Amino acid sequence: MPGRKNPITVKEKILLHLLTFPKDRFAPDANPGDELYKSTPIGISQPGIADAVGIRWNHVPRAMKDLETEGLVDRFSGTVTGESRRRAVYFLTAIGMEKGTEILDNIEEAELSVTEKGKVNRYTLKEVLSKLPPEFPLLKLVRTLDDLNTTKLDFDSLVVDYETGKDAGEDRPKYIKYTEGQPPLKQFFGRDDEVGQIMEWLESDIRIGVVTGIPGIGKSTLVYHIINEFADKANLFWYQFHEWDTVRAAITPLGEFLSHLSERDLQSYLKTNKTINYSELYNILDKAFEGMQAILVYDDYHKNPERLETMFKLFHQVLRGKEVKILVTSRIQPNFYDRREVRVRGTIGEIRLKGLDEISSKELLMARGIPEDDVDRIIQMTGGHPLALELIRTPGDARRPSDIHRFMNSEIFSKLKPEEQQLLGLASVYRYPIEHEALSVAGLPYEAFDALIEHDLLQEIPYEGIYLHDIVRELAYSRLTPEERQSNHTLAATYYQGKGDLSSLLSATLHFLEAEDFDTAAEILVDNGRMMINRGLLDELHVVIQKLEDNIPTDYHYGMMLISGDLFFAEGEWEAALDKYHTALKSCSSTNYKVRSHAFRQIGHLEMEKGTLDRAVDYFQMALDEAAKLGDRSAEADTMRGLGKIQLRRGDHKRALEYMVRAQESAEAAGDEEVSNEALIDEAMVLNEMNRSTEAVEVCERSIKYFEDQGDNYRVGRAYNELGVAHYILNNLDDARNSWERCIELARNTANTKRLAYALLNVSSVLSKQNKTEEALMYLSESYSILRSMEDRIGESYVHQIYGEVYSELGNWDEAMKHFDESIKIVQEIDMPFNLAERYYFYSQMYKKKGDNKNARKYLEEAMTIYKEHGKGNLIDRVEKELKELNEAEKGGKKK
Repeated sequence: MPGRKNPITVKEKILLHLLTFPKDRFAPDANPGDELYKSTPIGISQPGIADAVGIRWNHVPRAMKDLETEGLVDRFSGTVTGESRRRAVYFLTAIGMEKGTEILDNIEEAELSVTEKGKVNRYTLKEVLSKLPPEFPLLKLVRTLDDLNTTKLDFDSLVVDYETGKDAGEDRPKYIKYTEGQPPLKQFFGRDDEVGQIMEWLESDIRIGVVTGIPGIGKSTLVYHIINEFADKANLFWYQFHEWDTVRAAITPLGEFLSHLSERDLQSYLKTNKTINYSELYNILDKAFEGMQAILVYDDYHKNPERLETMFKLFHQVLRGKEVKILVTSRIQPNFYDRREVRVRGTIGEIRLKGLDEISSKELLMARGIPEDDVDRIIQMTGGHPLALELIRTPGDARRPSDIHRFMNSEIFSKLKPEEQQLLGLASVYRYPIEHEALSVAGLPYEAFDALIEHDLLQEIPYEGIYLHDIVRELAYSRLTPEERQSNHTLAATYYQGKGDLSSLLSATLHFLEAEDFDTAAEILVDNGRMMINRGLLDELHVVIQKLEDNIPTDYHYGMMLISGDLFFAEGEWEAALDKYHTALKSCSSTNYKVRSHAFRQIGHLEMEKGTLDRAVDYFQMALDEAAKLGDRSAEADTMRGLGKIQLRRGDHKRALEYMVRAQESAEAAGDEEVSNEALIDEAMVLNEMNRSTEAVEVCERSIKYFEDQGDNYRVGRAYNELGVAHYILNNLDDARNSWERCIELARNTANTKRLAYALLNVSSVLSKQNKTEEALMYLSESYSILRSMEDRIGESYVHQIYGEVYSELGNWDEAMKHFDESIKIVQEIDMPFNLAERYYFYSQMYKKKGDNKNARKYLEEAMTIYKEHGKGNLIDRVEKELKELNEAEKGGKKK
């Protein structure tokens, strides 16, 4: 085969690169469109492909789109190694593998002049590859060759460079670097005094260092340059504030950062508490920061100073005596301290940045190729403003004095080509680092991207996307006409809407709101709000609903009321949820069966959660009537589930099971697999109560498979909870704990506080049985805190029961009796006889351990009376067995 002579194209290089990443090696069960649940290498992400092929990242999306269209690659969503967010990743299709292999076969016969150990030999590419390590990247070799027949290759240097890079890559970082969203590091000039001063802060008693200055003066760049010097000396954290940030939004990433350092209390606290108590937050951070070496950077404090003041006052106090330092950047002096902290106590450090000094400014300009003769005049015109200096490309870019805004408008933006201005305007409407594909929707040429990147108006962040400096964003946005803003927000909304995932739909809704397209925004929320709640996107959904609140279109009024009610319900804000449902009922007509059915059904669920079972039955019955008028079998099925749960709580297992089976039948008739599978979980719950837990395990596993395929973590967590119950009853304690630990993880991820509380409670019961008392008490404490805040009385009674069991195992009878008495008192107050019988039974077990057979018999007989009233045959058998054992023990004792 003759060697190939023409250069290899970008698309061919991509195919060659992806040849080394066979899909079955990383995702054996994946099909096109599936999500990859295994961690995948960065080489198959867009940035990884760009690095391997040697092209700019913004060129990759279009090339990959072409290859997808040609059927050569499949796109997936994968958890890229080392990344916290899922990314677009690519694998070759069967046709792509065939095409890539064909290209490889074609180029392997190309002959090269190879210098090896001082001698020049003629080898084919295939022969060169055979001399290299098996894992040597093919493209690393191909990219060294401009013309496959004439290029000379230095084999020895190639191997040395590869081995050096490989060795360096094997080092494992000692410290965590959590700096997503951090601006790209630019060339750094001067600032020797400022660098020295901040370095002194980091080695002194200064707790918080504050860097202020006008926009674009280099605050973030200075801090970024400094903390990079500490990458191998301390854990690093970076957060950039936004105008819409709440304290919770600002604290949540810190919780994630601390969780990587095995300090999970903050993350757990935020996911289980709707409001932040600063006293509790202080205690959590005080413990987490103890003995920790870390630098926390909070960028752009000025964007939300009123909301952040208390948080930073707390930081200032909690850092006393710690090795954790905080650096803050702001356009204004922050409001969380006074001058005494700077001048007298020496716990706050301050620097007000000015323009670069003359020497540094000259270095920067001359590094950009500006003739020395023009340097002094340009420095005078810009005042040494770093961003202005960076944007200058020719001496003519600074002809007259002006402030930075006037300078950029007259000397930078006005010189852009129309398509470059259009692209910059589109980029300015996005709030976060922008995905490359998002800017491709305008159909503008690559040259526009390249020109803006070349002028530093757009910057690429590794593995993130496109970044605009705040000044560039603000000025570009201010130059847009109202019509252009509306058009650009619509383009951004359409892009996110096309992605289809729920987070993207929320982003699309925000942009539709900015474009004043309230109908489309409301339509997205009404159609997808329930799924967003099920996926745990509660905080994000709140933000969007609040923005739409004053502009809800008439056609979507009731739908938005119901979604708002469902959101409050999911968050445990029951009174707020009831208010929304009742408002919807009062304002809608008597023939709006859909709204009435949904509202009645949800109120029924809420009344059931509150323990008012008779009221719950009434509302469920009204919901059934409305569903029948509508002919909505799905609504009928969901209501049947509610009625089944009522019967379960009343201890009528037979009727409960009948309702669950009817619910499945109605859901299947409606073709609603979601409700049908949710009714399966309910069925498992009843089977567990009927001591048919082997069947419950099978039912739960079927439900888990369905909801995992749907990506519905909310219901997967519910199924795992019931699976844990089944294993617990079967005395498979390790399996029970594993199921409930999985439930805890999913509950935290979906902010499902109620399920989290019960899963924690359940695990504590396992730990108690396994004599892991300290862990059991820790889980119980967290569970109790949640249930108390939700005013879940039945949940509180369970907590006291488990506390009683734990202290009983320890032989601490006084504490055990105190908790059992409290548990019984709560159940008596809310009039739940079957639960009361259960408490009596467990109380009897404590007395049995204590050796007090008289009281053991008393509480067993109390339980027996209730079980007989409710026809609990299997539970009667259990109690009778216990009483028989007591009788035999007493007889044996008397004989002795």
